[in-house]
Amino acid sequence: MPLPDDILRINGRIYGELDRVLVARGLGGQALFLNWGYAGSGAEPDEAACEPPQYVPQRAQWKLVLEALGDVDPSGLDVLDIGCGRGGALVALARLFDSRSLSGLDIGAANIAHCRRLPDLASARFQQGDACRLPYRDAAFDLVMNIESSCAYPDVTGFLRHVHRVLRPGGHFVFVDLVPAEARGGMRALLKGLGFSLLRERDVTAAVLRARADAASAEDAVFAGIAAASPETADFLDTYRAGPDTPMFRAMGHGAVQYMIYRLRRIDAREGPPPPAPDRGAMLRALLEGQPA
Repeated sequence: MPLPDDILRINGRIYGELDRVLVARGLGGQALFLNWGYAGSGAEPDEAACEPPQYVPQRAQWKLVLEALGDVDPSGLDVLDIGCGRGGALVALARLFDSRSLSGLDIGAANIAHCRRLPDLASARFQQGDACRLPYRDAAFDLVMNIESSCAYPDVTGFLRHVHRVLRPGGHFVFVDLVPAEARGGMRALLKGLGFSLLRERDVTAAVLRARADAASAEDAVFAGIAAASPETADFLDTYRAGPDTPMFRAMGHGAVQYMIYRLRRIDAREGPPPPAPDRGAMLRALLEGQPA
Protein backbone atom coordinates (compact mmCIF):
# COMPACT_ATOMS: atom_id res chain seq x y z
CA MET A 1 0.00 0.00 0.00
CA PRO A 2 1.46 3.44 -0.91
CA LEU A 3 2.66 5.65 1.93
CA PRO A 4 0.81 8.96 2.55
CA ASP A 5 3.51 11.09 0.92
CA ASP A 6 3.54 8.77 -2.10
CA ILE A 7 -0.25 9.14 -2.42
CA LEU A 8 0.14 12.93 -2.37
CA ARG A 9 2.75 12.81 -5.12
CA ILE A 10 0.53 10.56 -7.25
CA ASN A 11 -2.45 12.87 -6.76
CA GLY A 12 -0.40 15.93 -7.68
CA ARG A 13 0.97 14.26 -10.81
CA ILE A 14 -2.49 13.14 -11.97
CA TYR A 15 -4.02 16.58 -11.56
CA GLY A 16 -1.07 18.05 -13.42
CA GLU A 17 -1.82 15.67 -16.30
CA LEU A 18 -5.49 16.66 -16.21
CA ASP A 19 -4.48 20.32 -16.48
CA ARG A 20 -2.34 19.51 -19.53
CA VAL A 21 -5.28 17.68 -21.17
CA LEU A 22 -7.60 20.64 -20.66
CA VAL A 23 -5.07 23.17 -21.93
CA ALA A 24 -4.22 21.02 -24.97
CA ARG A 25 -7.90 20.98 -25.96
CA GLY A 26 -8.30 24.72 -25.57
CA LEU A 27 -10.39 24.50 -22.41
CA GLY A 28 -7.85 25.70 -19.88
CA GLY A 29 -9.61 29.02 -19.38
CA GLN A 30 -13.19 27.70 -19.36
CA ALA A 31 -12.80 24.60 -17.17
CA LEU A 32 -12.90 26.24 -13.77
CA PHE A 33 -14.69 23.37 -12.05
CA LEU A 34 -13.68 19.76 -11.51
CA ASN A 35 -16.85 18.79 -9.63
CA TRP A 36 -19.55 16.52 -11.12
CA GLY A 37 -22.36 19.06 -11.19
CA TYR A 38 -25.96 19.15 -10.03
CA ALA A 39 -29.06 18.93 -12.25
CA GLY A 40 -32.33 19.33 -10.38
CA SER A 41 -35.47 17.59 -11.59
CA GLY A 42 -38.13 19.84 -10.11
CA ALA A 43 -39.49 16.83 -8.21
CA GLU A 44 -37.33 17.50 -5.16
CA PRO A 45 -36.68 20.98 -3.69
CA ASP A 46 -33.36 22.67 -4.34
CA GLU A 47 -31.66 24.38 -1.40
CA ALA A 48 -29.44 27.01 -3.04
CA ALA A 49 -30.08 30.56 -1.82
CA CYS A 50 -29.47 31.92 -5.33
CA GLU A 51 -28.98 30.73 -8.91
CA PRO A 52 -25.81 30.78 -11.04
CA PRO A 53 -25.41 33.61 -13.53
CA GLN A 54 -27.53 32.93 -16.60
CA TYR A 55 -24.76 32.55 -19.16
CA VAL A 56 -21.79 30.70 -17.73
CA PRO A 57 -19.95 27.56 -18.86
CA GLN A 58 -20.32 24.59 -16.53
CA ARG A 59 -23.61 25.85 -15.11
CA ALA A 60 -24.33 22.49 -13.43
CA GLN A 61 -21.01 22.78 -11.58
CA TRP A 62 -21.89 26.29 -10.39
CA LYS A 63 -25.20 24.88 -9.22
CA LEU A 64 -23.50 22.15 -7.15
CA VAL A 65 -21.46 24.73 -5.25
CA LEU A 66 -24.58 26.77 -4.46
CA GLU A 67 -26.55 23.67 -3.42
CA ALA A 68 -23.67 22.68 -1.16
CA LEU A 69 -23.78 26.08 0.56
CA GLY A 70 -27.56 26.02 0.93
CA ASP A 71 -28.45 28.62 3.54
CA VAL A 72 -24.84 29.28 4.56
CA ASP A 73 -24.11 32.85 3.46
CA PRO A 74 -20.38 33.50 2.80
CA SER A 75 -20.88 37.29 2.83
CA GLY A 76 -18.57 38.99 5.31
CA LEU A 77 -16.73 35.73 6.09
CA ASP A 78 -13.14 34.57 5.81
CA VAL A 79 -13.45 31.51 3.53
CA LEU A 80 -11.05 28.64 2.79
CA ASP A 81 -11.64 26.15 -0.04
CA ILE A 82 -9.57 23.00 0.55
CA GLY A 83 -8.94 21.10 -2.67
CA CYS A 84 -9.79 24.25 -4.62
CA GLY A 85 -8.88 22.70 -7.97
CA ARG A 86 -9.04 25.25 -10.78
CA GLY A 87 -10.81 27.84 -8.65
CA GLY A 88 -14.44 27.39 -9.67
CA ALA A 89 -16.03 27.41 -6.22
CA LEU A 90 -14.11 30.53 -5.22
CA VAL A 91 -15.03 32.27 -8.50
CA ALA A 92 -18.69 31.54 -7.70
CA LEU A 93 -18.28 33.09 -4.25
CA ALA A 94 -16.40 36.10 -5.63
CA ARG A 95 -19.13 36.87 -8.15
CA LEU A 96 -22.21 36.19 -6.05
CA PHE A 97 -21.24 37.09 -2.47
CA ASP A 98 -19.21 39.69 -0.62
CA SER A 99 -16.85 37.55 1.44
CA ARG A 100 -14.26 39.31 3.58
CA SER A 101 -11.46 37.09 2.23
CA LEU A 102 -11.06 34.06 -0.02
CA SER A 103 -8.29 31.47 0.25
CA GLY A 104 -7.63 28.24 -1.60
CA LEU A 105 -5.37 25.25 -1.03
CA ASP A 106 -4.64 22.42 -3.46
CA ILE A 107 -2.08 19.65 -3.86
CA GLY A 108 -1.64 20.40 -7.58
CA ALA A 109 0.89 23.06 -8.58
CA ALA A 110 -0.83 23.50 -11.96
CA ASN A 111 -4.17 24.11 -10.25
CA ILE A 112 -2.69 26.77 -7.97
CA ALA A 113 -0.95 28.47 -10.89
CA HIS A 114 -4.25 28.54 -12.81
CA CYS A 115 -6.14 30.02 -9.82
CA ARG A 116 -3.59 32.81 -9.45
CA ARG A 117 -4.22 33.88 -13.07
CA LEU A 118 -8.00 34.27 -12.66
CA PRO A 119 -9.13 37.94 -12.68
CA ASP A 120 -12.06 37.20 -10.35
CA LEU A 121 -9.60 35.91 -7.73
CA ALA A 122 -6.94 38.61 -7.96
CA SER A 123 -7.32 39.41 -4.25
CA ALA A 124 -7.60 35.78 -3.10
CA ARG A 125 -4.73 33.91 -1.45
CA PHE A 126 -3.61 30.51 -2.76
CA GLN A 127 -1.20 27.92 -1.43
CA GLN A 128 -0.05 24.54 -2.65
CA GLY A 129 -0.23 22.11 0.25
CA ASP A 130 -1.50 19.00 1.97
CA ALA A 131 -5.14 18.98 3.13
CA CYS A 132 -4.19 16.62 5.96
CA ARG A 133 -1.64 19.13 7.34
CA LEU A 134 -3.20 22.53 6.79
CA PRO A 135 -0.60 25.34 6.87
CA TYR A 136 -2.87 27.91 8.54
CA ARG A 137 -3.06 29.35 12.06
CA ASP A 138 -5.75 28.31 14.51
CA ALA A 139 -9.22 29.89 14.17
CA ALA A 140 -8.34 31.64 10.90
CA PHE A 141 -11.61 31.07 8.99
CA ASP A 142 -15.36 31.38 9.39
CA LEU A 143 -16.21 28.96 6.57
CA VAL A 144 -14.26 25.99 5.21
CA MET A 145 -15.38 24.22 2.03
CA ASN A 146 -14.24 20.84 0.70
CA ILE A 147 -15.95 19.58 -2.43
CA GLU A 148 -15.31 16.19 -4.03
CA SER A 149 -11.75 15.82 -2.83
CA SER A 150 -11.44 13.96 0.47
CA CYS A 151 -11.70 10.38 -0.84
CA ALA A 152 -8.15 10.82 -2.15
CA TYR A 153 -6.71 11.91 1.21
CA PRO A 154 -4.43 9.44 2.99
CA ASP A 155 -5.44 10.68 6.47
CA VAL A 156 -9.09 11.79 6.61
CA THR A 157 -9.08 12.02 10.42
CA GLY A 158 -6.05 14.31 10.26
CA PHE A 159 -7.78 16.41 7.62
CA LEU A 160 -10.92 16.82 9.73
CA ARG A 161 -8.88 17.65 12.86
CA HIS A 162 -7.14 20.42 10.94
CA VAL A 163 -10.46 21.74 9.58
CA HIS A 164 -11.75 21.95 13.14
CA ARG A 165 -8.53 23.69 14.23
CA VAL A 166 -8.56 26.40 11.52
CA LEU A 167 -12.29 27.16 11.99
CA ARG A 168 -13.39 29.78 14.46
CA PRO A 169 -15.79 28.58 17.17
CA GLY A 170 -19.22 28.30 15.59
CA GLY A 171 -17.70 28.40 12.08
CA HIS A 172 -19.24 26.46 9.21
CA PHE A 173 -17.81 23.46 7.36
CA VAL A 174 -19.38 22.55 4.00
CA PHE A 175 -18.19 19.01 3.21
CA VAL A 176 -19.20 17.29 -0.05
CA ASP A 177 -18.07 13.89 -1.34
CA LEU A 178 -18.83 10.29 -2.20
CA VAL A 179 -19.76 8.04 0.69
CA PRO A 180 -20.37 4.29 0.34
CA ALA A 181 -23.78 3.50 1.82
CA GLU A 182 -22.19 1.25 4.45
CA ALA A 183 -20.01 4.17 5.64
CA ARG A 184 -22.80 6.69 6.29
CA GLY A 185 -23.09 5.91 10.00
CA GLY A 186 -19.33 5.84 10.44
CA MET A 187 -18.94 9.25 8.83
CA ARG A 188 -21.58 10.77 11.11
CA ALA A 189 -19.89 9.31 14.18
CA LEU A 190 -16.45 10.52 13.06
CA LEU A 191 -17.63 14.07 12.43
CA LYS A 192 -19.41 14.22 15.78
CA GLY A 193 -16.42 12.72 17.58
CA LEU A 194 -14.11 15.37 16.13
CA GLY A 195 -16.20 18.29 17.37
CA PHE A 196 -18.66 19.06 14.59
CA SER A 197 -22.40 19.57 14.91
CA LEU A 198 -24.30 18.18 11.90
CA LEU A 199 -26.73 20.81 10.64
CA ARG A 200 -27.72 19.09 7.38
CA GLU A 201 -26.99 15.71 5.77
CA ARG A 202 -28.30 15.57 2.21
CA ASP A 203 -28.12 12.82 -0.41
CA VAL A 204 -28.00 14.45 -3.88
CA THR A 205 -26.95 11.35 -5.83
CA ALA A 206 -29.86 11.53 -8.29
CA ALA A 207 -29.15 15.17 -9.18
CA VAL A 208 -25.44 14.44 -9.65
CA LEU A 209 -26.14 11.43 -11.90
CA ARG A 210 -28.41 13.60 -14.07
CA ALA A 211 -25.60 16.12 -14.42
CA ARG A 212 -23.12 13.36 -15.31
CA ALA A 213 -25.44 12.02 -18.01
CA ASP A 214 -26.03 15.51 -19.42
CA ALA A 215 -22.27 16.15 -19.69
CA ALA A 216 -21.29 12.79 -21.19
CA SER A 217 -21.13 13.65 -24.91
CA ALA A 218 -19.26 16.92 -24.37
CA GLU A 219 -16.73 15.26 -22.08
CA ASP A 220 -16.23 12.42 -24.53
CA ALA A 221 -15.08 15.03 -27.05
CA VAL A 222 -12.82 16.78 -24.52
CA PHE A 223 -11.07 13.59 -23.44
CA ALA A 224 -10.83 11.97 -26.86
CA GLY A 225 -7.37 10.46 -27.19
CA ILE A 226 -6.76 10.28 -23.45
CA ALA A 227 -5.93 6.58 -23.79
CA ALA A 228 -2.60 7.76 -25.16
CA ALA A 229 -1.80 9.16 -21.70
CA SER A 230 -0.30 7.04 -18.96
CA PRO A 231 -2.51 4.11 -17.84
CA GLU A 232 -2.57 5.56 -14.33
CA THR A 233 -3.96 8.85 -15.62
CA ALA A 234 -6.39 7.18 -18.02
CA ASP A 235 -7.80 5.00 -15.23
CA PHE A 236 -8.15 8.02 -12.96
CA LEU A 237 -9.98 10.04 -15.60
CA ASP A 238 -12.40 7.19 -16.26
CA THR A 239 -13.36 7.16 -12.58
CA TYR A 240 -13.15 10.93 -12.28
CA ARG A 241 -15.67 11.50 -15.07
CA ALA A 242 -18.21 8.94 -13.79
CA GLY A 243 -19.92 8.78 -17.18
CA PRO A 244 -23.06 6.68 -17.76
CA ASP A 245 -21.14 3.58 -18.85
CA THR A 246 -18.70 3.52 -15.93
CA PRO A 247 -18.71 1.32 -12.82
CA MET A 248 -18.92 4.45 -10.63
CA PHE A 249 -22.12 5.63 -12.31
CA ARG A 250 -23.67 2.18 -11.93
CA ALA A 251 -22.64 1.90 -8.26
CA MET A 252 -24.25 5.27 -7.57
CA GLY A 253 -27.36 4.31 -9.53
CA HIS A 254 -27.74 1.12 -7.48
CA GLY A 255 -27.41 3.03 -4.19
CA ALA A 256 -24.12 1.42 -3.16
CA VAL A 257 -22.39 4.82 -3.34
CA GLN A 258 -24.06 8.09 -2.39
CA TYR A 259 -23.09 11.66 -3.16
CA MET A 260 -23.46 13.53 0.11
CA ILE A 261 -23.60 17.16 1.21
CA TYR A 262 -22.82 17.78 4.89
CA ARG A 263 -23.26 21.19 6.48
CA LEU A 264 -21.56 21.30 9.83
CA ARG A 265 -20.59 23.75 12.54
CA ARG A 266 -17.56 23.70 14.80
CA ILE A 267 -18.39 23.00 18.43
CA ASP A 268 -16.13 21.87 21.23
CA ALA A 269 -18.30 19.32 23.02
CA ARG A 270 -16.75 15.89 22.54
CA GLU A 271 -17.34 12.54 24.16
CA GLY A 272 -14.08 10.63 24.33
CA PRO A 273 -11.80 9.82 21.39
CA PRO A 274 -13.35 9.75 17.90
CA PRO A 275 -14.01 6.42 16.19
CA PRO A 276 -11.74 5.28 13.35
CA ALA A 277 -12.48 6.87 9.99
CA PRO A 278 -14.26 4.58 7.52
CA ASP A 279 -11.80 3.70 4.74
CA ARG A 280 -13.95 5.10 1.95
CA GLY A 281 -11.19 4.73 -0.61
CA ALA A 282 -10.88 0.97 -0.01
CA MET A 283 -14.68 0.59 0.06
CA LEU A 284 -15.03 2.43 -3.25
CA ARG A 285 -12.32 0.37 -4.90
CA ALA A 286 -14.03 -2.86 -3.78
CA LEU A 287 -17.42 -1.66 -5.00
CA LEU A 288 -16.08 -0.59 -8.38
CA GLU A 289 -14.22 -3.84 -8.89
CA GLY A 290 -17.50 -5.68 -8.22
CA GLN A 291 -19.39 -3.78 -10.94
CA PRO A 292 -19.71 -5.34 -14.41
CA ALA A 293 -17.31 -3.97 -16.99
